[in-house]
Formats: sequence, C-alpha cells, structure tokens
Amino acid sequence: MAKRDTHFSRSIDSTPLRFVSAVPKTVVACIMFAAVPTVSRGDQIIVGRVSHSPVTIVRFEGGRLEYQTESGETKTVWLNDVRRLTVDRSGAFMDFNEAERDLSAGDPEQAIVRYRRTLRLSHSFWPELIAARLVQACALADRIDQAALHFVQVARGEHAGPPLAVRLIPHQLPTQRSAKAIRAIEHIESALKQAAAPEERIALTLFRFALLHAIGDKRSLQAARAAATLDISERLRCHRAFTIQLTAIEQSMIDIVGKEALAALDQAIRDCPKTMLPSFLLLRGESLMRVATTREDYIRAAWPLMRVVAHMPDDPLVPRALLRVALAVEYIGRRDKAVELLEEGLAHVGLDSATRAVLQQSLDRLRLENNGAPTAVD
Repeated sequence: MAKRDTHFSRSIDSTPLRFVSAVPKTVVACIMFAAVPTVSRGDQIIVGRVSHSPVTIVRFEGGRLEYQTESGETKTVWLNDVRRLTVDRSGAFMDFNEAERDLSAGDPEQAIVRYRRTLRLSHSFWPELIAARLVQACALADRIDQAALHFVQVARGEHAGPPLAVRLIPHQLPTQRSAKAIRAIEHIESALKQAAAPEERIALTLFRFALLHAIGDKRSLQAARAAATLDISERLRCHRAFTIQLTAIEQSMIDIVGKEALAALDQAIRDCPKTMLPSFLLLRGESLMRVATTREDYIRAAWPLMRVVAHMPDDPLVPRALLRVALAVEYIGRRDKAVELLEEGLAHVGLDSATRAVLQQSLDRLRLENNGAPTAVD
C-alpha cells in the first residue's frame, strides 16, 4: 500500500502544469478539499444527563476513565457512572459506538453482539473496558452466567480491577434457581479458589453472596457470614459494596444477634459511604433492641437510632428510627416522650405508608393506655 501511495504522489508531482490547468476549477477544489484532514469532533462522555464533549479519552486506570477537556483540564469518572461513551475513531470503534448506543437505548442483546465484535479487534485497556460493559449488558439480557465470566475478567484486570468490579455487581439478579444462575455461581466460586489478592477475593465474595441470596440458595446463610465480616478496603468502599454487606449482616443475624455480627456492624458504620450510614445505624439500633432486657440495654439501643434522627433529619429512615426510639423510651417508663416521638415520625416528609400504619397503631395504643381516645394524625 505504501508503494502505491508513493507512486501515486510521484505521478501527481510529475504531471505537466498544462494538464492541471486543463482540469475544471470545481474538480480541483473538490480534490483539494478531500485532501485536507477532517477536523476531529472529539470523544463524548455522557454521565447521567450531562454530556461532556468534545473531550479526549486519555487512559482507563483503576476503573476510572480519564479524559481531557478542550481547555486541557484532566478529569476522571468511574466507568460504571458513564451512561454512554462515543469514541471519535474509525475501524472497530464504529461497532463500539453502536454498542454503546444499543445499551443506553435498552437493547442489551444487540449491544453484546457489537461489543464482542469490537473485543476481537481491540488492544491496550479497551478489552477490560469492553468486558466491564459486557457485565452490564449480559446481566440486563438475562445472561447472568456470561456476566459472571466477564466480571471475573474485570476483577482480575490490570486497568479495571476489583474497585470497578464491586461497582458492577448487577442489581438485576435472577430470583430463581436456573442453569444460568448455577453456572454463574460456579464461575465465581472457581475464580475464588484461584484468587490470592485480598481485594479480588472481596469482590468475588460479595458477588457470590448476592447471587446465592437472590435465588434463595441454602448456602446463602454461610455466604452471608463470609460477606458480613469482610473488611472492605478503601478502594472498594462504594454504595453497591455496602448495600450487599448490609443485607449479609441482616441475614447473618436472622437466628441470633452475635458478637461477630455486631462487630461487623461497627466496622461498616466506620467505613461505609455517608449515604449508607443511616441504614447501618438503624440496623445496629434494631439489633440491640432485639436483645435488650434492662433499662441500660434499651438506652444503649436508642443511641444509634437517635444519631439517625439528629444528624440525618431528612433521611427516609428517620420515621423508622423514631418508632424504635419510642419503643425504647416506653420501656423505661417515658410514655409521654414516646408519644412525642411517634407524632414526630408521623409528621416526617419521607414517611412511607407501611411505617405510617405502624406508627399510628403504636400511637393509638399509647393514647388508649393513657386513658385518651385514639386519634388519627395526618
């Protein structure tokens, strides 16, 4: 090809001037326009509803996509937060861009076909980035076994790794035992046997529990204990990881509230993202209420619940926390305070219908016991 290009350029150079002058000006203009390189439009990254364009994708490292803006500013974003990515390059990237469009448009089956076609032609960090997208696409397409295989690839990746893997644990998991679900669990268990790196084991352990719990497998309780006691390292601390661990701690305390589970709760309260803190505090308070027998026990159980009320007043879990605190103060003889707390819960803007019913029932009971007629609170 290079020789043809050289020969072509020499033939143009040696063309007599009179030949060039004989060519119509419109044709010359078209030839000159075609010879000018097309100005790049740049890459595009869409996060939520915000489009960042034109940008230049620089690298993919630690699960984060690094890109440069027109002004030269360098920014990063977690790949799982990117809704759609458009790469301003030709060749295999045309398929990749179409796959991104299909995935964001809700057509994961077509996206899978195109991602895999791109995968065969990609290099550098792109195979890991595409594998991450395939985790999402396969889960959405009810191919959880294939999603698990790509998850392992991401967790072991040099550019993606466990920090991205935990963020990619699918929310859409099978709810019944099936051949695909069993294969998915087998893929994760096989990878766990081979995994030596602590962070890789954390990601795989969380995904394994999530799968077993979702399908109601009898091994779920044992898996819950393993996931509940994980010390989630700083790079892996995200909402998805702690959502799964919260469920694991809840499951591990179904029969008994043990010291190990309470220690796991304390560790999660210390390390979890701020968005998850109310959930863990509520669980700790409710767990202590279950085993409380003395006045001091109930006071101790109320402390984490009051942290939710005092420090996160707008959180939707506040009414539930107020309900539990009301029960605690009722036990220690402060029925008047319990009534106030229940009324505060009923007035909360984030109150859901189920909690409203329980709060109202408790309030009516207390008022009746205090020789007052039950009155509905709007």
